[in-house]
Amino acid sequence: MRCQYCVLVLLTLSGAVSSSQKDIQIDGCSFKSGECSYTIQLSNIDGYSCKSMVGQPLGRSMKELLGVDAQAQNDVVTKVDSIKENFEQVKEKHEVRIKELENSVQELLGTDKRPYDTRKTVPNLTGKSASRDRVLSGLTRNFEQLREEIKRKEHALLQTELRLNETRKTLNDAQLEVINVNQRLLHADNKIASLTRERSILKNQLKDRTYRLGKSEKSLNESTAKAGSLENRLLGVIRSENIVSEDLATCRVLLNESAVNNLNGKTRYSELRRRHDVTKHELKIREREIINCYSAKTAAFCGFEDPYNCGFIQTNDTDVFNWKRAKGSTPSGSTGPSKDHTCDANTGHFMYIEASAKARGNNAIIYSPLYRGMEQQCVGFHYHMYGRHVGTLNVYAKARGFQVTSVWRAFGNQGDWWIIARLAIPKQLARAGYQIAFEGIAEKGYQGDIAIDDISVEDGPCPVDSNAVAVVVKVDTSELDKEGMKLTRKARKGRKKNKKSKKKKGRKRKTAEQNKS
Repeated sequence: MRCQYCVLVLLTLSGAVSSSQKDIQIDGCSFKSGECSYTIQLSNIDGYSCKSMVGQPLGRSMKELLGVDAQAQNDVVTKVDSIKENFEQVKEKHEVRIKELENSVQELLGTDKRPYDTRKTVPNLTGKSASRDRVLSGLTRNFEQLREEIKRKEHALLQTELRLNETRKTLNDAQLEVINVNQRLLHADNKIASLTRERSILKNQLKDRTYRLGKSEKSLNESTAKAGSLENRLLGVIRSENIVSEDLATCRVLLNESAVNNLNGKTRYSELRRRHDVTKHELKIREREIINCYSAKTAAFCGFEDPYNCGFIQTNDTDVFNWKRAKGSTPSGSTGPSKDHTCDANTGHFMYIEASAKARGNNAIIYSPLYRGMEQQCVGFHYHMYGRHVGTLNVYAKARGFQVTSVWRAFGNQGDWWIIARLAIPKQLARAGYQIAFEGIAEKGYQGDIAIDDISVEDGPCPVDSNAVAVVVKVDTSELDKEGMKLTRKARKGRKKNKKSKKKKGRKRKTAEQNKS
């Protein structure tokens, strides 16, 4: 905001004037002296009244400044400081220009530079000195009025500053109130947020309760349906009870008939008991005969002199190559036996694996025929493992219908002679039936032939001597017992079926006899 200020303007009018003219017009700020006439007037810049610019615009501006909100406080303070600074500058400029004007007027009039005393009485002179004094007196009054006006403006400015201070205080109070209101609003927002969260939680709980209520209603419907079904079943049971009562009466009649039949049955039972004892005695005789037969069959010996290898077989599904039957020495030097164990000559035969042209890990398996006995048995065999590249000889036992189980093993060079080994077969395995499998595994090199000979199966425990320590063959007897129990249950079911069929036939026969009678 810029304050308009007033200045004194000196207008000099040149022209010829009679020296006899001494008229001076003080009220119009003009005078005539000698040949020149002078007109002095107060004017303002841009055509505005000094009074209106100093008083009214300033008052309106302060009212507008006081009407701003707290957010524009800094702008108000800056503008007020600018007004004060401009007012001070205007004041200084007025005073300087008034002094300059006084000096200029005094120089023009040729008077001394002392300030004119307004308290002196202006004499009624008609001469040049009287005109000059009147002019000075008028100018001095105007200057005094200007000074009084400046003082009034200063006083108004002080009043404005007081109102500004009050407004600042009011603004500060308003700001504090706004801060308090903001704090209350923040607290209210936090409370609203908390209530919103609680409302969400309650909504979720309501949804959960509604879901559970739905499930309960569904369960109630299912229970109702089940109750209806049970009622129907109960009615069916009641009807069945009536039918059972009728059947019970029929059974009582049949019971009486059964009593009669029981007497006949007892007679037949005595006869069957006698026949059973006879049959049992015959079965014991046949069992002893079977045991003797199995003993004769299992007391076997195989020296591989039979061209059919005593029933030993080979399969190509689990191995790479086969065992060979040979006599004398094996084709490779410094390995294998030079003669068999049975005949102890070049004419006897044995089984062996040829290590030549075989890779490490290649194997050959040969299976014995099925052995069986009523008691424990002893399996003996001779093996020959000689050479720098001898691999492994594994012996397996396989119960009938089950997987093979490793029971014996030898590895590496054992020397150039035949060695005996024995396997103790338990009673459960002997009764179930079993096979013995020999597996030869080659190493890297041709000097690794392995041979077997003289395989024997004898009833009873293995002998205790210094030649060999028998290895007990361990098998899972529980599986064998389960198989035996299955066979027993099947036999019992067959006997029960036979009894039921016989009873039905007897009832039919009696019914037919009663109908005839």
